[in-house]
Amino acid sequence: MHQQIRTGLGKSGLQDGTGAMASIAEEIDPLEIRRGALLELLELLDQQGYDLGMAAGDAIELGGEFTFALKDHGRTGDCATMLRDSGFRNVRLVRVQLLMIPDEKGGLKRAIGELTDKGLKIDEIYVGVKGDDGLVPVQVTTIRDLDGQQSA
Repeated sequence: MHQQIRTGLGKSGLQDGTGAMASIAEEIDPLEIRRGALLELLELLDQQGYDLGMAAGDAIELGGEFTFALKDHGRTGDCATMLRDSGFRNVRLVRVQLLMIPDEKGGLKRAIGELTDKGLKIDEIYVGVKGDDGLVPVQVTTIRDLDGQQSA
Protein backbone atom coordinates (compact mmCIF):
# COMPACT_ATOMS: atom_id res chain seq x y z
CA MET A 1 0.00 0.00 0.00
CA HIS A 2 1.25 3.48 -0.79
CA GLN A 3 -0.14 6.97 -0.50
CA GLN A 4 -0.91 9.56 -3.12
CA ILE A 5 -1.92 13.20 -2.87
CA ARG A 6 -4.97 14.56 -4.72
CA THR A 7 -5.67 18.23 -5.11
CA GLY A 8 -7.62 20.68 -7.19
CA LEU A 9 -5.70 23.57 -8.73
CA GLY A 10 -8.09 26.38 -7.79
CA LYS A 11 -6.84 28.04 -4.64
CA SER A 12 -9.13 28.86 -1.77
CA GLY A 13 -8.94 32.32 -0.33
CA LEU A 14 -10.30 34.48 2.46
CA GLN A 15 -12.51 37.48 1.93
CA ASP A 16 -12.76 40.23 4.56
CA GLY A 17 -16.09 40.34 6.35
CA THR A 18 -17.45 42.13 9.39
CA GLY A 19 -18.27 41.17 12.97
CA ALA A 20 -18.57 37.44 13.57
CA MET A 21 -17.88 36.91 9.86
CA ALA A 22 -14.45 38.65 9.92
CA SER A 23 -13.05 36.12 7.45
CA ILE A 24 -15.19 34.28 4.93
CA ALA A 25 -13.75 31.32 2.97
CA GLU A 26 -14.05 31.91 -0.75
CA GLU A 27 -13.73 29.22 -3.42
CA ILE A 28 -12.55 30.01 -6.91
CA ASP A 29 -14.85 28.90 -9.70
CA PRO A 30 -13.15 25.87 -11.33
CA LEU A 31 -13.79 27.46 -14.70
CA GLU A 32 -11.63 30.40 -13.64
CA ILE A 33 -8.52 28.27 -13.15
CA ARG A 34 -5.94 29.89 -15.38
CA ARG A 35 -3.86 28.21 -18.02
CA GLY A 36 -0.52 27.22 -16.53
CA ALA A 37 -1.91 26.39 -13.07
CA LEU A 38 -0.49 22.85 -13.26
CA LEU A 39 2.93 24.22 -14.20
CA GLU A 40 2.78 26.56 -11.19
CA LEU A 41 1.99 23.61 -8.91
CA LEU A 42 4.86 21.58 -10.37
CA GLU A 43 7.23 24.55 -9.90
CA LEU A 44 6.16 24.85 -6.24
CA LEU A 45 6.77 21.14 -5.66
CA ASP A 46 10.20 21.46 -7.30
CA GLN A 47 11.10 24.54 -5.23
CA GLN A 48 10.18 22.65 -2.06
CA GLY A 49 12.37 19.69 -3.08
CA TYR A 50 9.61 17.17 -3.79
CA ASP A 51 10.35 14.58 -6.49
CA LEU A 52 7.35 12.99 -8.21
CA GLY A 53 7.33 9.25 -8.76
CA MET A 54 3.87 9.13 -10.35
CA ALA A 55 1.36 11.64 -11.67
CA ALA A 56 -2.12 11.46 -13.18
CA GLY A 57 -5.25 13.52 -13.45
CA ASP A 58 -8.42 14.41 -15.27
CA ALA A 59 -9.62 17.85 -16.40
CA ILE A 60 -6.73 19.19 -14.32
CA GLU A 61 -6.98 22.84 -15.38
CA LEU A 62 -10.76 22.61 -15.87
CA GLY A 63 -11.74 22.06 -12.23
CA GLY A 64 -10.68 18.41 -12.01
CA GLU A 65 -7.96 16.85 -9.90
CA PHE A 66 -4.24 16.24 -10.07
CA THR A 67 -3.03 13.06 -8.36
CA PHE A 68 0.60 12.29 -7.60
CA ALA A 69 2.90 10.22 -5.45
CA LEU A 70 6.36 11.17 -4.26
CA LYS A 71 9.44 9.00 -4.67
CA ASP A 72 10.11 9.61 -0.96
CA HIS A 73 6.86 8.28 0.55
CA GLY A 74 7.95 9.54 3.97
CA ARG A 75 7.41 13.15 2.85
CA THR A 76 3.84 12.67 1.56
CA GLY A 77 2.08 14.05 4.64
CA ASP A 78 4.36 17.10 4.80
CA CYS A 79 3.78 17.80 1.11
CA ALA A 80 0.00 17.60 1.49
CA THR A 81 0.13 19.98 4.46
CA MET A 82 2.32 22.40 2.48
CA LEU A 83 -0.22 22.41 -0.38
CA ARG A 84 -3.14 22.97 1.98
CA ASP A 85 -1.27 25.78 3.74
CA SER A 86 -0.48 27.29 0.31
CA GLY A 87 -4.21 27.53 -0.40
CA PHE A 88 -4.80 24.57 -2.71
CA ARG A 89 -8.32 23.20 -2.48
CA ASN A 90 -9.47 19.70 -1.57
CA VAL A 91 -6.01 18.39 -0.68
CA ARG A 92 -6.40 14.75 0.36
CA LEU A 93 -4.20 11.78 1.11
CA VAL A 94 -5.23 8.70 -0.85
CA ARG A 95 -4.31 5.22 0.28
CA VAL A 96 -3.99 2.73 -2.56
CA GLN A 97 -4.53 -0.92 -1.70
CA LEU A 98 -4.30 -3.94 -3.97
CA LEU A 99 -6.57 -6.81 -2.99
CA MET A 100 -6.55 -10.28 -4.55
CA ILE A 101 -10.09 -11.63 -4.35
CA PRO A 102 -11.30 -15.14 -5.18
CA ASP A 103 -13.52 -15.20 -8.27
CA GLU A 104 -16.64 -16.40 -6.50
CA LYS A 105 -20.09 -15.05 -5.77
CA GLY A 106 -19.93 -12.39 -3.05
CA GLY A 107 -16.12 -12.11 -3.15
CA LEU A 108 -16.07 -8.37 -3.81
CA LYS A 109 -18.79 -7.75 -1.23
CA ARG A 110 -16.79 -9.58 1.46
CA ALA A 111 -13.59 -7.69 0.62
CA ILE A 112 -15.33 -4.29 0.73
CA GLY A 113 -17.04 -5.35 3.95
CA GLU A 114 -13.64 -6.01 5.55
CA LEU A 115 -12.45 -2.51 4.63
CA THR A 116 -15.70 -0.99 5.91
CA ASP A 117 -15.36 -2.93 9.17
CA LYS A 118 -11.94 -1.25 9.59
CA GLY A 119 -13.68 2.13 9.41
CA LEU A 120 -12.44 2.97 5.92
CA LYS A 121 -14.47 4.85 3.34
CA ILE A 122 -14.08 3.82 -0.30
CA ASP A 123 -13.12 6.44 -2.87
CA GLU A 124 -12.50 4.43 -6.04
CA ILE A 125 -12.39 0.83 -7.10
CA TYR A 126 -10.90 -0.83 -10.16
CA VAL A 127 -11.56 -4.51 -10.78
CA GLY A 128 -9.16 -6.44 -12.98
CA VAL A 129 -9.42 -9.73 -14.84
CA LYS A 130 -9.19 -13.12 -13.15
CA GLY A 131 -5.72 -14.61 -13.33
CA ASP A 132 -4.68 -18.23 -13.79
CA ASP A 133 -4.63 -18.58 -10.00
CA GLY A 134 -8.39 -17.83 -9.88
CA LEU A 135 -7.88 -14.50 -8.11
CA VAL A 136 -9.16 -11.15 -9.32
CA PRO A 137 -6.95 -8.09 -8.67
CA VAL A 138 -8.91 -5.18 -7.20
CA GLN A 139 -7.37 -1.77 -6.58
CA VAL A 140 -9.21 0.18 -3.90
CA THR A 141 -8.48 3.72 -2.81
CA THR A 142 -9.58 5.09 0.54
CA ILE A 143 -9.26 8.74 1.50
CA ARG A 144 -8.56 10.55 4.75
CA ASP A 145 -8.31 14.26 5.32
CA LEU A 146 -5.20 15.93 6.75
CA ASP A 147 -6.56 15.75 10.29
CA GLY A 148 -6.63 11.96 10.11
CA GLN A 149 -10.41 11.64 9.81
CA GLN A 150 -11.97 9.64 6.99
CA SER A 151 -13.63 11.98 4.51
CA ALA A 152 -17.09 11.41 3.16
